[in-house]
Amino acid sequence: TGGTDSFHMILSILNEMKKNGLKTIEKHVVTGKFYGDLTELKEMAAKDESIKVYHDISDVCTVMKMCDMAISAGGTTMIELCACGIPTICFTMAENQIPATKAFEKKGIIQYAGDIGNGNQKVADNIIKNILLLMKDYECRKDLAHKARATVDGRGANRIAERIVEL
Repeated sequence: TGGTDSFHMILSILNEMKKNGLKTIEKHVVTGKFYGDLTELKEMAAKDESIKVYHDISDVCTVMKMCDMAISAGGTTMIELCACGIPTICFTMAENQIPATKAFEKKGIIQYAGDIGNGNQKVADNIIKNILLLMKDYECRKDLAHKARATVDGRGANRIAERIVEL
């Protein structure tokens, strides 16, 4: 949800999951160094053992691979989730995220829950709908994971380095 989660989406999503009967699902929540709602998130996690908080960690990939699906803003983390082959529900928080996120949705690589500019509640509702869909449809999750991995193989930095060395 961005480095600071200025729209407070993590807390909104967790609250919506609880309201919609998804409290018992294990949730791995990764936050960055400058995440603004850490105190509230830790308080929520202290009351709910299904929420695991990972704050300012260096090995995000290990946490990603523990998950059957993910929820993410449509930035760099979306690409990292694709490289890990994790079925992902994305939403956009910034104008520059919209083109890539919509392109990924059009190709069936991610599920798109909307733009935060249309309101937190609408996006949170769409996230819940997508969670419920993916929970019930293993083949859809499998297809998303396959398309994600086929699109982002995680070797881009190596290919760039090889080209630089060739110069």
